[in-house]
Amino acid sequence: MAERVGFEPTISSSRTSRSVLYYYKNGSQILSFLFSITSFNMKKILLIFSTSILLFLLTDFIITNYLEIRNFTKFHKSEKPIGHVPVPNFSGHFGGPLDNFYSKVNINSEGLRKSFLCKKIPINTLFVGDSTTAGFEVEDYSTFVSLINKNCSKYKINGVNAGVRAYDIHHVIANYERLSQAFQHKIVFYLVGLNIFVKKHYAKDPHHSNLIKRFGRAIIIDEEKISFIEPSPDRTEKFYLNLRVFISDNFYFFTKLIKSKSSLLSFLVKNPKNEIKLVNKNKPEELSGFINSMKILNNKVRKNNAKLVVAVFPCLYTDCRQGSFERRREFFENGFLQLKNHNIEVMQLVKIFNEKSKIGLLKKENMRFPKDGHLSEAGHYFVSKEIGNYLNLLISK
Repeated sequence: MAERVGFEPTISSSRTSRSVLYYYKNGSQILSFLFSITSFNMKKILLIFSTSILLFLLTDFIITNYLEIRNFTKFHKSEKPIGHVPVPNFSGHFGGPLDNFYSKVNINSEGLRKSFLCKKIPINTLFVGDSTTAGFEVEDYSTFVSLINKNCSKYKINGVNAGVRAYDIHHVIANYERLSQAFQHKIVFYLVGLNIFVKKHYAKDPHHSNLIKRFGRAIIIDEEKISFIEPSPDRTEKFYLNLRVFISDNFYFFTKLIKSKSSLLSFLVKNPKNEIKLVNKNKPEELSGFINSMKILNNKVRKNNAKLVVAVFPCLYTDCRQGSFERRREFFENGFLQLKNHNIEVMQLVKIFNEKSKIGLLKKENMRFPKDGHLSEAGHYFVSKEIGNYLNLLISK
């Protein structure tokens, strides 16, 4: 019998087809099952995620409105030729649980921060400036203006708080035109903060750029002419600005979350070449512009038979000899030395702070908030005593 060489077992084609069909059907069922589980879980995850967001926003909305926390923009309106001015008879809380402050801010019928007013003597002083003077971080009667007025018998000073957040020298001059017609005064005290002075920088600063688009702003040309940049948002920008105001005015915690994410992103992608140089000490025209603006304000004040007194807001941080603080400090110090040559009274508030800090009579860190450079209640109290005593000497002459 012949031997079969190279024999290989064979599988019938019908059997192979049945096996492939079997695995195909079962594989499809398994995939369908896995897909259905994944789809079901994704729906549950999306439902939980969406519900959590809605509950967070609802809770945020309730808390924000219960605490009456108001957005910065809500406190202001546009008024030509100044820009943003406080809304008369407006009230709301500034700050909140995640800030170092939570204070009730009231704007009176004259569009000024409500202050304690002395009934013993008439109003004789206008306190002008920016957020440091406005003092939104403390209660109405805790600002240095109110504290000076409370001690009017001692200081012989009774003033109005005309400080407005984000004001610079241009705003202050334009606002003084309005104030001088409303109040008799002998002194105009200007506590100069570290806001930007040169108008061209605003185009690079999103915060101030948005303020201009919403409210417009004054630009001082000379002593007789005040130009006004009209509010100019297009439809898209207007929608964006209104949306921002709505969110920040109704969702305090969500706003803080957005700001924290923006701050982190800015920190991670920080590019020194793109940083805004608030003050460049190598540009004498900026110093010259500052001096000229102060001269214009001084001339306007003198025309009303009053005296302008200027002081710079001191650095309240431990190390003030670095970065932008140092550049701005030199800018102000050089500027104030020249102001004296133009018969402008200069109070050396920075020198007073530094001297008393060195001998241990004050701690700078107690004069401000832990995470905010504005004056704390202790800071307002200290400043009120120094300014009150200084103005008392002037008005008594």
